[in-house]
Formats: sequence, C-alpha cells, structure tokens
Amino acid sequence: MDDGGPQLPAPLAAALARAPRRYLLPPLPASVQQAAAASPKTALAFTIESARLAALQGTSPPAAVRDLFTQSLARLLRAALDPATGDAAFQALVMRGQEAVIEEYVRLGEQALSDRRAVRSAIRSGALAPAAALQRLARAAALEPLETVQRYRALCERRGPVAGTGNAAAAGRASLRVGDAAEHATVKVFHDIAVQLDEHASTPGRHRAVRGLRTPAGFPGDASRGKDEWDAAILRARGDGIFDIVLLAEVKASPSAAPPDYARLLRGLLRLAHAGAGEVYVFRSDDGPLPIAGGSLRQLRPQGRALPPHVIYCCSASPEADPPMLTAASEAVLLGEPASVAFAHRLTAGESPQHQELQPVWLELARASHLRSALHQYDTAQAARAAMLQPADLLSAFARK
Repeated sequence: MDDGGPQLPAPLAAALARAPRRYLLPPLPASVQQAAAASPKTALAFTIESARLAALQGTSPPAAVRDLFTQSLARLLRAALDPATGDAAFQALVMRGQEAVIEEYVRLGEQALSDRRAVRSAIRSGALAPAAALQRLARAAALEPLETVQRYRALCERRGPVAGTGNAAAAGRASLRVGDAAEHATVKVFHDIAVQLDEHASTPGRHRAVRGLRTPAGFPGDASRGKDEWDAAILRARGDGIFDIVLLAEVKASPSAAPPDYARLLRGLLRLAHAGAGEVYVFRSDDGPLPIAGGSLRQLRPQGRALPPHVIYCCSASPEADPPMLTAASEAVLLGEPASVAFAHRLTAGESPQHQELQPVWLELARASHLRSALHQYDTAQAARAAMLQPADLLSAFARK
C-alpha cells in the first residue's frame, strides 16, 4: 500500500543491505540426535522450535522430540537448583512454595509500602488505632530474623539488588548511563549519514537526525503495551516544513535486550500505522516538536512479524562469544510452570522424579497463551537480531556506496 510516504534513499537502502549482521544466532541442531548431544538450553530451543513449526503445519512433533524436551527441561531444573552455580531466582521461587513462613513474609512485604503510608497518615491525623496495618508491619519485622527468611533474602539478593535499596538505585543509574551512551553513539552516526544524504540531495539541509521521538497524546490506535518513544531517527524535511521518517531505530545496550522488546516494538509500529494518510502529527523530541506526515507513519506497518526495512535495532556492544539459544525470559517461564516447580520440590526433598512428569509443560507449550512468547522464542530472537546493526557498521557500509 502506497500512502504517499518516502521510499528509502537508494544509498541508505544499499547500506542497510550491506551492513553485517553481527548478532545473529547460530542455526539450531539439524536433528534430534545432534540436539541431544548439545547443552540443555540448546536442546530445549530445538524442541520448542520443532513444536512451533509443527503447530504451523497442524501436526504434532515426533515422540522423540517430546522426550528430548522433558529430558532437557529436567536437566535444566537440576542445574538451576545447584547451590553454587544455579539460578537464585528459581531457588527462591521453589523455597517460597515449600515454606509457609516465606509465603507469609513475601505477602506482607508486597503490602508493606501501603501499610507504612497508612500508619504515617494515621499518625498525622491523630488516629489511635491503625491496627491492621501496624500488626502486619510488626509481623513482618518478627519474621525477618528467622533463619529460613534470611536464606530466602540471601537468594533474592544474589539475583540482583533488592528494589528500593541504594544498590538498586546505583544499578539503575549505571544502566541509564550505558543506555544514554548507546543512544548518543547511534544519533551521531545518524547525523553523519544525514549530512552525506544531503550532499546528494537537490536541496541542502533536508535530512536531520533526532533523538527521543515521542508519540503524541491522543494518537489513534491501541496505546496499551506498545512502544511510544523512539530512540533515534533520520527525518527528511519536505517543502512545507513537515517531516517524513527515513530511518527509525530502537537502541539496545546489549543484543540480548532486543528479543524481549520485539513484540512491544511491533505493537508500537502497528499503532503508528493507524495514522491518517493526509494528517500531520506533532511528535515531541529531544530536539523540540516535529510535525511528521501521517503517510510516512503508515509506511511503518510491520509485515506480519517482520519489521519494515527502514526500522532497525542498533547496538554498539561486541557480539557474544556464545549467544544464548534459549532466551532468559523463556527459561524463566519454563522453570516457573507448575509441573516444573513440582518437579523441583521433589528434587529438593531427595526424591528422584522422572522426566516424563514434565510432559504437562510440553502439552501446554503449543496451546497456552502465557507460553506463546516461549513458543516463538527462537524465531523472535532471530528476527530481532537480523534487524540489529552496529552503528559504525552502518556508517561504514554507507560510505562504500
């Protein structure tokens, strides 16, 4: 559909095609036998992708694939429970399900902020008996010194800084600095490309790089769960002072950050594509307000689950030596399934459960909505990584025009 928006400038289209894709995942094993010889995570990625492809064709994977899935998940669960090298977040989850006192402590903690506010409000108003909130806070304080609770808290702290602490705030500030540096590097490259595009344009100053485009309030389409701020873009000015989007980028500090963001990015683009073809929308940005043509926005519509050619991810980090075949999010979802947690409970009780007990996870994989992202995890990761470029690579490819 032609909505009157711009086509990619030929030199930029060629550069996007030429630039190396450094962050692609390696191919999955070619057979069940090869997958069985690989790591549990790679084997799980193979079996999950087999389940997705079978679902597309309306068939069922072979029994050997199902068995490899449950065997690999059992291996992953055992590794996750290792006290020295395992998954602290999963161990905390398992411990919470086994110890009533921990479940109580967690529930009290979830309500503690509102309880403290209620107590402060009661004190200011002169109320004498904020009894329920005060009792819950006192109970949480009494539970905290317990050895079981302290072990649980230690596991929680191993998985990262606890929310609300100074360490968490410091980690957040460090993450913001890394993200800001990555965005700055991308915008600088976009500026250099914009200057070079202008050298070949009939009117000077037509292209510009901008940072932090924000979708206007009241923009049409569904605003829920979609991206509404766009990290970097190259715009082209028209004769009427309105801009078209030439290139749009989401910037990530690491390649593994793109796959969890991919669905949100697609939803944001679908919303932008609801723009009226003859309308103009004023986007806020770090460079001030920018009027953008609706026809240009309509050309951002994804092609199925694929990004349009002028929407990319940018990342300045070095490619991983061993990129993860199973995303962290998919691993967490699989470990958190009821059958997986029950399997882990039996392991921690000293029992020897059989891998077939994990078949409920396999059966749910192709039909449960909450496992949809896990079912699509490999093709989503590969799609996101195929759209990811190093800004310096893009500039170098552009210079070779």
